Amino acid sequence: MNKVPTRPGSDPNQVVDEKTLERLRRLGGNELVVKMIDLFSSHAQSVLTQALAAFEAGDLEALERAAHSIKSSAGNVGAIEVRHLAEQIEEAAHAGNRAVLQQLTTGLAEAFDEAKTRLDEQRNSTAG
Repeated sequence: MNKVPTRPGSDPNQVVDEKTLERLRRLGGNELVVKMIDLFSSHAQSVLTQALAAFEAGDLEALERAAHSIKSSAGNVGAIEVRHLAEQIEEAAHAGNRAVLQQLTTGLAEAFDEAKTRLDEQRNSTAG
């Protein structure tokens, strides 16, 4: 049975892990937090676009690679839901499980937007 996750978007605490941002802050101060959020916003957005294009083209290998990259980037800034969905996409693409990929890729795009909004709020309050 294929298990397709429901998006936990109703709980804002599942969008970004504040402990991850706090660890970054301890390692490199507010400057590192801002830099990592900026890198995530630009890099993950670009790779997300590649992932969606790969899905539309049916290129599961490219989708798997893009999902892996997003998973890593999301983990660096504590974007929990993005990381979780990217991991599921990576696994589904590797297994050739096209049945769940539509929902997962749509969910990933939505989760990215939510995470980016929350991280931008963090960035603005940290940089300000």
